Amino acid sequence: MSVDEYFDEETYQEQRPPLWILAIAVVVVALAFVLLARSELAAHLVGYILGSFVCVGVVALFIKVDSTRRSSADVVYLEVPGLRYAWSVVLIAGISACGLHAWQVATELAARA
Repeated sequence: MSVDEYFDEETYQEQRPPLWILAIAVVVVALAFVLLARSELAAHLVGYILGSFVCVGVVALFIKVDSTRRSSADVVYLEVPGLRYAWSVVLIAGISACGLHAWQVATELAARA
């Protein structure tokens, strides 16, 4: 017997990772890095928030949706090769941008004192 004999196309659906959510996280991190070029305190505060809270929130949403799709009983999950650690890379980049913005905020506040 082959696997195709057990697979009923009417009851199972194919699902892939939610790449659009990961793309949003990449855009958020890119915006955080772009804001590093600005010298205003407000730009660094926004960059800090984007690199930390927003990035972590979007990556958490990606992981939740992806885990739900993987564990669903009526889904055939189609994994995308090379995407296994992509969310980790995005998260590390967001944390890096957050740290750089925190440094800039601290430098700005120290200069004002």
